[in-house]
Amino acid sequence: MAVGCVLFGCGASGTVFFTVTGAAIIARMGGEVMGNALIVSVAAFIIGGIILGSTFIRGAQVGRGLREKSPVQTVRGARIISKFALGEDNTMHFPVVPDSEFDWRYVVQFVCADGIRLELTCAPITYMACGEGMTGTISYKGDWLGAFTPELPGRPDPGPKPPGGLPF
Repeated sequence: MAVGCVLFGCGASGTVFFTVTGAAIIARMGGEVMGNALIVSVAAFIIGGIILGSTFIRGAQVGRGLREKSPVQTVRGARIISKFALGEDNTMHFPVVPDSEFDWRYVVQFVCADGIRLELTCAPITYMACGEGMTGTISYKGDWLGAFTPELPGRPDPGPKPPGGLPF
């Protein structure tokens, strides 16, 4: 990233310098020297921009967990403790129905059976499937919640069965 910043900065300043003051320099140094310096400056500017751009894109992908080599993780018995949406200015919203008018980031917080807390970002449809207090199985990778499957409460144990099968 440092190399990209240096190339980008030198290329940008060289390009601006040679294009703004180009007429006076061409008259003194000759057209060929000026043309070569301008080409080198523009090349440094473009290469530096490509390095910086790819670094930022890679950083965003790693931050979201999209490039992790680890498999999708599945956790059973995760309980939803909170769900909310974050606006562009990080204001917290509690939508009942996702609104396509706003560019919100939907977040669901879980506490796992072993006590670990997770805060995962998800798609609006997954957000709507989650309700506070629900327990279920989650599938996630990085900080992205791929799926939430609620676990229905079990029926009470009817006790021992009578001998011989059914009582009727």
